Amino acid sequence: MTYTATPDPGWTFAGWTYDLTGTSNPASLTAKDESLVWANFNVTNVPLAITSLSPPSVAAGSSTFTLTINGTGFASNSVVIINGSTFPAVTFVNSTELQVQVDSSLVSSAGTFDVSVENFPVGSSGCAVFAYDTFAVTASGSGLITPTINWTPAAEIVRGDAGTKVLNATTTPPDIGGFTYSTSPGGDVTGGTSGLAPGTYTLTATFHPTDPQYTSTTASVTVKVAGETVWIVNGGGSLSELTGDGTAVSSSAYAGENGAAAIDSGGNVWSVGSGAMPLVETSQVGVVQNAISSGGGLNTPIGIAIDGASQIWVTNFNDSVSLFTNAGAALSPSGGFTDPSLSAPSGVAVDLTGSVWIANNGNNSVTRILGAAAPAAPLATAAQNNTTGAKP
Repeated sequence: MTYTATPDPGWTFAGWTYDLTGTSNPASLTAKDESLVWANFNVTNVPLAITSLSPPSVAAGSSTFTLTINGTGFASNSVVIINGSTFPAVTFVNSTELQVQVDSSLVSSAGTFDVSVENFPVGSSGCAVFAYDTFAVTASGSGLITPTINWTPAAEIVRGDAGTKVLNATTTPPDIGGFTYSTSPGGDVTGGTSGLAPGTYTLTATFHPTDPQYTSTTASVTVKVAGETVWIVNGGGSLSELTGDGTAVSSSAYAGENGAAAIDSGGNVWSVGSGAMPLVETSQVGVVQNAISSGGGLNTPIGIAIDGASQIWVTNFNDSVSLFTNAGAALSPSGGFTDPSLSAPSGVAVDLTGSVWIANNGNNSVTRILGAAAPAAPLATAAQNNTTGAKP
């Protein structure tokens, strides 16, 4: 038997189904029993079909949502009919995907209804080809769908951090609810992690749906809160703060212009450089506490040290030394401390007796100022009591 499909104007033959398959036209079939042959016509050369709906169902009382129709043979002028209503606003994504907005009034009560797609030749108002699938509206609040939690928080944060790097879970699909966060040991940290003491915690994100078709779900990770960090002056002049595992935490507000850094007894970092603010105090979480542009002879600072009273000693390129209180007030005169032995001073350190040692780059010498500073605490004491340590 030979079958020939002859499409009317505007239609395209899209292949055979049932006992005869393929797209050959005409096509032959040897019939040995009752046969069923179906010729597919469409506005494209692919048969029109719906393969799935996403979501496949919603709970009664759900808000307006986007329904994605997956299938084949869709066209830019495809018509979608839901529960007997034609949807004029159809988003044609491609030949295998259409999207429509389903109003909340259509899913106010539990039940099922058909979703169909129809194709017409351009300019035609007569017969159409269609495909359909069944959509379900479940009992109100049943919450059948578990969303995917997307969450890759930092493994380590520093003490005092607000938590933006760990309190950042999202869902797929988005905008269907919110999260609360808690730690064990500890408790609720939804408002931030700044109150967490150094240690290791199990951090749990709990999703709370606002759309009744979704259910609550949780995810947990291990997060370390570091009590100490290391500040590094990079080759380009930027400052980097690293936790114990090498995780970058924060950087100076004047990145790229720093020459040296030191830590005071409160854990704040002081840096000197060539920026608009040559002397800057920054907290452990990157918040500027002091920004000093002048005073005390500050002039193109190069080196910095902090003594046992958390006073700030700074060497300047113009052969002088400046001294500031921990609050940023200048203790040195307007021209800084000067001495004939100073020559392009660079590095500076305070020893356990309170003497200030200065390395002079200009004449390859060392200047010692006897007993000028508050003695620095030994390193062991500093580590235990969070006091200023001495350079080993």
